[in-house]
Amino acid sequence: MQFISDDAVQAFRLTPDTVIPIAENTLHGIARGDIVVAPRPTISTRDGVRFMAFPAILEEVGIAGVKWLGTTSGPSAGGRGGSVIVLSKTDSAKPFAVVDARRITATRTACVSLLAALALARRDSHRIAFVACGEQARLHLAFFAQRFEVRSVASYSRSMETASQFADFARQALGCEAHAYGSLQECVHDADIVISSTPSPSSTLLKAEWLDQSCFCSLVDLGRSFDTQGLPADSTFVVDDLPQFDALSRDGNIAAFEKVTPSSLLSVLEANGFGGGSGGYFLPTGLGAIDIRLAYELCKQEADAVATPAGDNRG
Repeated sequence: MQFISDDAVQAFRLTPDTVIPIAENTLHGIARGDIVVAPRPTISTRDGVRFMAFPAILEEVGIAGVKWLGTTSGPSAGGRGGSVIVLSKTDSAKPFAVVDARRITATRTACVSLLAALALARRDSHRIAFVACGEQARLHLAFFAQRFEVRSVASYSRSMETASQFADFARQALGCEAHAYGSLQECVHDADIVISSTPSPSSTLLKAEWLDQSCFCSLVDLGRSFDTQGLPADSTFVVDDLPQFDALSRDGNIAAFEKVTPSSLLSVLEANGFGGGSGGYFLPTGLGAIDIRLAYELCKQEADAVATPAGDNRG
């Protein structure tokens, strides 16, 4: 059985250039019926630990897989437990690989946010505000900086120290202007793009009225720290997986977005392309099929690397 560790996954250097085509192809595969997905089941322990399974069948490549994710109720990024992906052959039902999914999950989330931003955000967007400053914020900054000319970064966190550290990171990584704010409203003021990735609900909610009409906002935290009641009914609201969003809404596992009608990410991409838009809201539900396809591609790359040792020139 093949096993790919988290260190090995990170060594593959997942970038927008490599991940975006896989994410797009997966979305199209789901629309064609070549990829079959099912809403994730969720179970919880008495101690508040939650476990979720994301199953998918990738007919075109003869692979079935499931991502198994566990989370705790802790308020910090360290509260997340971990995740793995198990891959099987569809013709034999035999498992052949286990892949640590921590980095894959985080990277996929940043990737689909970027896909939505390329379709909905203004092409001249240059000021990004981050609500929460953990791993997701850093990955989003790295991904977005490769497609947008980021000139200004604003950061807000429950801890002013954490927000300041993120601002320092942004200045060092991009050489851009960066400021930490003690007020959420001040942080998102005049932002072209807002990334909200709070690991648990916050007492101070992000309000739509604080954002410019042309702002693009990615609610990576399932809208847990967003005031959904303040979202205008005519807002552009996009999700990566409509059936998953509906299932999560029915079960009460996601913020209630009752005033808006969600659109699919694929439909927005097909309508807008990467030409940029005039703002909107995106909520990634966790499309496990993309994670499973990424895991499969990494397994192929590692197998190729083993078959062709370093220095072997078959030119």
